[in-house]
Amino acid sequence: MKKLLSLLGAMGMLASTGAVASTVVSCKASTADLSTIKGDDLKLKPTANTEAAAKTAVIAQIKAKLSKTVVEKTDITFSDYKDATSAAAGSIKVTAVSSSKNVKGSATFSLAFSEAPAKAELSTVIKVVELGDITIAASDGKPTADEILVGVKAKNTEAKDLTVSDFAASEITTSGATLTGAGDKYQGTVKVTFSKKAASKAELSTVIKVVELGNITIAASDGKPNADEILVGVKAKNTEAKDLTVSDFAASEITTSGATLTGAGDKYQGTVKVTFSKG
Repeated sequence: MKKLLSLLGAMGMLASTGAVASTVVSCKASTADLSTIKGDDLKLKPTANTEAAAKTAVIAQIKAKLSKTVVEKTDITFSDYKDATSAAAGSIKVTAVSSSKNVKGSATFSLAFSEAPAKAELSTVIKVVELGDITIAASDGKPTADEILVGVKAKNTEAKDLTVSDFAASEITTSGATLTGAGDKYQGTVKVTFSKKAASKAELSTVIKVVELGNITIAASDGKPNADEILVGVKAKNTEAKDLTVSDFAASEITTSGATLTGAGDKYQGTVKVTFSKG
């Protein structure tokens, strides 16, 4: 009887061990088969008609249908890519890498053609076409596309995201230009007008800080210097005036001991009174 009980006990232990082993096996992660993706699940519409967009769509579909996050070259490889066109669907084949622990097998996906987004009319963001004064650097008074864009944005809040790649500027004159939509966003044409903004002038006093010039050379018998002679004296006392020319100021109220210099031309404004004596 004791032998029988021992034998039955041993059999019970073996059965229990087998159950445990069976449980351990069932806990192993399963490898999903790509070929189980079938029917409409193989039909994709990528965001663009490119291989990169197709790969992204396939990886997303594998995750959605097989609950597996796969990585190209580590888990899968792509081949046989064919562009989708408006006339026919494209395709791409995905094959599991033999060493992948996530997937096995292969599948070929159909790729629907992705229509390009409709372009907006350029006039929807450039509504105010009279730009007014804009900064123009060129001496001929004709602005660049970048300078026109600054003027456009100053008058049109809707154009805040507009870039120079969104339009082509043509027929540029000193008073206007034709802007034509370009790139993927805009189409249509807008004619804008503008004028050259006067350059801001510096105060003459910023370069003529020392106004007591001391002795200067004066050729005239009446002891009154001309503008060139005053300029020599100004430069001798003011290093900031080294690039000053006689066209940058007008000399008036000239006496034997002083003169009034007034900014002229495009660079300077304001007035400076200088004093001097004949050297």
